[in-house]
Amino acid sequence: MEDTAAEVDERGGRGVAHAVDHAHGAAALDPVLGAVRERHDGLDLVVANAFDGNALPFAPSPFWELDPAHWTNMIDVGLRSHDDTVRAATPLVLARGGLVVMTGYGGHDDEVLGGHAVYDLAMTGISRLARSVHHDLAPHGGTALCLSPGFTATEAIVAALGDALPPGVDDVEAPGRAVCALLADPDVARFGGRTVAVAEARV
Repeated sequence: MEDTAAEVDERGGRGVAHAVDHAHGAAALDPVLGAVRERHDGLDLVVANAFDGNALPFAPSPFWELDPAHWTNMIDVGLRSHDDTVRAATPLVLARGGLVVMTGYGGHDDEVLGGHAVYDLAMTGISRLARSVHHDLAPHGGTALCLSPGFTATEAIVAALGDALPPGVDDVEAPGRAVCALLADPDVARFGGRTVAVAEARV
């Protein structure tokens, strides 16, 4: 986290690292949002991206064979933390007519994502949450959407697959570039409530 903040500084911004354990509930966000309130009058952008799906070995399995801890990691922490973050940040977002981006996965209604019922539920839940949040924010000038990255070469994926990465894999900065494009888009509200692929957002 500190390395990421340092990279922000190196690129001309100001990175400030705050540790938040979403397993401790919405109150864990209080120090971060309190610091934002002290320094700024609102937020132009909130990106909710917490997910604990890799805390256990991930493999396609029939739902009755899945460790119940997957529910804790992916729903109680992963999905709920998106709601906690957006709910707590909404007053700051609405002060600027800001943008809320939740990272999830969508557009595959004909399959169970990852062959894993709880993962499918978590990703689909984030998409639906973004739709509902946009429904409530839009009359007040805010926009919310779900951003769906492609297969991304994260550190964990590279460690697991090494040279066996599939063709067309996204680099780790592709979702960030998509978020920047969305934030700069004067007509970003056209994406409101939708699940948008990274490639579409960058057009």
